[in-house]
Amino acid sequence: MIIRRKSTLLGLCGMTLFATQVLANPPSAIHADYDLLRQELNITVQHPVAKPTEHFIKKIVVFKNGKEIVDKNFEFQTSHRNQTMIPINIAAQPGDRFKIVARCNKFGSKEKTIEVTAPPIK
Repeated sequence: MIIRRKSTLLGLCGMTLFATQVLANPPSAIHADYDLLRQELNITVQHPVAKPTEHFIKKIVVFKNGKEIVDKNFEFQTSHRNQTMIPINIAAQPGDRFKIVARCNKFGSKEKTIEVTAPPIK
């Protein structure tokens, strides 16, 4: 009887954990670009959710050439589809690399690295 209750309890715990992970999706994509003329880094994290006040991108961390430059926490998501940051004003030059890490408040994370490139010659 005790073994059966423990098995049932373990099974319920496992199903609850699985259900939480199924319902909580990690960020699906990071869109980032650096505007060399404006010296701005623009970031949007794609993360479709039903309730952006309950399930959202909780943190975005940005590194420039391996050094952390931004650590931004959020309490909700800016839309049902995306978390958009205000542009980050930072000097950079061609060859510099930005790594962006986005973390969901429920489950998972995503990262992307971009390299600053020179504008095309006209």
